Amino acid sequence: GSSTTSGLTFRNSIDASVYAGDASVRQFSVFVGGVSGRNNATTVPANIGTPAPAYYTFSGTLADRAGNTTAIPARSVAIDNAAPQITGITVPGVLQGGTTVGFGPAGTDDLEAIAGDLALAYRQLGRANGTVVGATTQPQRIRFRRVPRFSATGLLGLWHNPFAAISDNKLTTPVGPGTTLASSPLNVPIPFIQQLTTVDGADAPLSAAAITALGAEVKPDTVVANLFDIRATSTTVWSDAGRSAALVASIFPSQVPTATKDWTAATGAGISTFSAFNPASANLEFRVQTSTSITNPPFDSVYVIRAGATEWDHLGTATFAGTLDQGGNRFFRYTFSFGGVSQGQGTLAALANGDVVRAIGVDAAGRALSTANVTFGLAPAFPGSVTASAAAGTALATILDDNTGGGTRIVSVSANPNGAAISYTCVSSNPGLLTATMGGAGTCTIAAAGSAAPAGNNVTVTFTATGTVGGFNTNSVSTTVTFSRQP
Repeated sequence: GSSTTSGLTFRNSIDASVYAGDASVRQFSVFVGGVSGRNNATTVPANIGTPAPAYYTFSGTLADRAGNTTAIPARSVAIDNAAPQITGITVPGVLQGGTTVGFGPAGTDDLEAIAGDLALAYRQLGRANGTVVGATTQPQRIRFRRVPRFSATGLLGLWHNPFAAISDNKLTTPVGPGTTLASSPLNVPIPFIQQLTTVDGADAPLSAAAITALGAEVKPDTVVANLFDIRATSTTVWSDAGRSAALVASIFPSQVPTATKDWTAATGAGISTFSAFNPASANLEFRVQTSTSITNPPFDSVYVIRAGATEWDHLGTATFAGTLDQGGNRFFRYTFSFGGVSQGQGTLAALANGDVVRAIGVDAAGRALSTANVTFGLAPAFPGSVTASAAAGTALATILDDNTGGGTRIVSVSANPNGAAISYTCVSSNPGLLTATMGGAGTCTIAAAGSAAPAGNNVTVTFTATGTVGGFNTNSVSTTVTFSRQP
């Protein structure tokens, strides 16, 4: 029998069917909800509807014909149908370097917003070195990702463990100041950096006068926040990734104290250079060069960031690995490795060849010095600026029919600055209708094959050039051409 309350069906008894793979085993299913594209189940009853966002728990007792019973371990399911909404963020009036700084986001979710992340923008990170002027050419923001797997010890701030509402009867549906459960801020997980400069083109720190001349550029100028709901912990792909849209708030220069740090060897902390050492090794190593008269490490901490398309990701803290003396020079050594972190909807991948990274050394007052960009591992044989093309060789139209004899495309690269040996391939997306055969000197022969469907078919040919040279990582560049295959 069954009864229905508030759109939910409670079954007093369930007949367990025999499992097809083993007659001694019986099985049954309990469907909580089913919405197309938002359910992991392989089959969902058509009439099950869309239950309200909530945590649902299933428990029960198994009984045999003799009356023997055993409890079924409780199983919980979350129904969350919409992404969180972030509506505001509170920026402290004073952002003091070297301290724990928290930003207070406000927002809502149809179930609950259980975590968030932050990014801080520093214009100096957008420059190849600290002396470059004009428009920035690379990411400026450092993204501090949400706590890995929503660990309860995460430093960014965690308002609620998923499914905790089942036992504590609380939900962090609204978050922000004044809420009973989710009023805590998102904390920057490292001591706040109030001043950040990048080394010059020779890996040396800027003078105090040069830093002063940069003005507010050395301070953070924006904070970006996101909220996450429980779907962000799942590897099932959601179109919104269980993540709110980003909210951007300004940080004004007056909110960040001015405390210029002189890092130089001549008049300051004694640093001659700050750079990567042997970035092709499995473990990154950064070195600070000073004279042997410097006895204490110049930084309290060294953090490593990696460049993405629009942001730097904060990866972690480098380990101080002691000193090395060579003549009158002393090198303070910092090593770092990173194996990647899975966060459900997103993954911070392990360090890999070609990754662009930086080290940021920070003192106790939150004043920082960044290295220039460093390419981890072997540099690619084809740098990022190199592109592939497939120019027409012998006569070849982009519309081919059954009577077309075919033609050629010549594959080439825009540049080969490292003198790599180049190999070429060409691959048809549908060899049954169009063949692509690579010959010598990058010449690919294209020809019609088979019989095309009456309406015609688009067939894409991918042309690839691969560069190989000692001391560099083998890599490829590609381009595509689409041909219309007619009867």
